Amino acid sequence: MGRGPPRPGRHARHLDARLRPHDLDLSYLPFLRGVGTAIPFSDPAFRAGLAAPPEEDLMAAVQRWVPMFTGTALRWDRLDLLREHWDGPIVLKGVQHVDDALHALDAGMDGIVVSNHGGRQVDRAIGSLEALPGIVAAVDGRAAVLFDSGIRTGADAAVALALGADAVLLGRPFVYGLALGGQDGVRHVLRSCSPSSTSPSPCPASPTCRSCARRRTRCGRSGARSPDPCAVPRSRVSDIAA
Repeated sequence: MGRGPPRPGRHARHLDARLRPHDLDLSYLPFLRGVGTAIPFSDPAFRAGLAAPPEEDLMAAVQRWVPMFTGTALRWDRLDLLREHWDGPIVLKGVQHVDDALHALDAGMDGIVVSNHGGRQVDRAIGSLEALPGIVAAVDGRAAVLFDSGIRTGADAAVALALGADAVLLGRPFVYGLALGGQDGVRHVLRSCSPSSTSPSPCPASPTCRSCARRRTRCGRSGARSPDPCAVPRSRVSDIAA
């Protein structure tokens, strides 16, 4: 028998897990239909390489842009090129391993973003929250460490800050607020996602709280939980990081 529609009140992560295979079966990628491509299609340099503008030959423009979008030209040696031509701060996103964090520092990055891009770029990627404490320790204050992926509440932000992040990035929620309430909607979302709104402690970024948070969320590869009697269940950590 087929499963019914998602029940109201179920965790968003469960809904995502059920809907994603359906999207994959449909092979739905809006970019292939020219949806979400306004930036490249309006770029004079991109348009100059086309035989006809996107308005006249959409598929030719899409076929030229898709290989660029896949990011095959993004390599470590390109960071030197960026550093050479840009004297402002550079923050590298997508760091999930201590070695990559140290490599970023060697390349002159001013900050890194611990992120798996919402868990939708590489199937079975680890949760960003699992990688955060080790990366914070390795960077040791030499660059800003930001956290991205799954921040939906003030409690999520508080956990990331307690584990050492200098700040968190709020990806989609602000867009929801913008769509529903304009500037006031964005302001409401930011207030709602502030650590002070649902903080599990008076000061989530204090050294004492950070130490406690690391003990509570530390888990081995085998999935064994920390012996700390107030350990946060691994399922909660995964929900925050996914």
